[in-house]
Amino acid sequence: CDRRQNLCRVEERKITKLCDRRSKMSAMLDCFTVLHKGGAVLWRKEMCKLQGEPINDLIKTVLLEERSAETVYKKDQYQFKWALVNEFDLVFVMVYTSAVSLLLVDELLDALKTAFVKMFKEKITALPKPTSKFDFEKEFQRILYKHEQDVQAFRNR
Repeated sequence: CDRRQNLCRVEERKITKLCDRRSKMSAMLDCFTVLHKGGAVLWRKEMCKLQGEPINDLIKTVLLEERSAETVYKKDQYQFKWALVNEFDLVFVMVYTSAVSLLLVDELLDALKTAFVKMFKEKITALPKPTSKFDFEKEFQRILYKHEQDVQAFRNR
């Protein structure tokens, strides 16, 4: 039992170190996920290990109940913001800590959604349920960096 607790503490320290190295914006953003309504995760970036399965909770509690008019959801320590692209049956989900207020969150979500659809439109429409690999990391980082600059400019006004 003590050994298991020690392993958990070591794992927590590793996660904390990983989270401490994140950029200013990604320090607030815990996860970004692109889902297909058929159930496939097309792309996912976890900046910090999520506790539990908060995205599954969002899917079960909000998305499957077709409460699509909503675009914000809170569960435990997490807040979710998402956007739908019905044309391709895609859901773009941002997860961040409820205690944090993300500036210009709608703009970031829209930029990520637009870039993903533009980059992978052919792959997305090729199959009824996309299963391809989507290499979105560089574009994600570019958009995140630009967003950090926009937030800084907004704060300096």
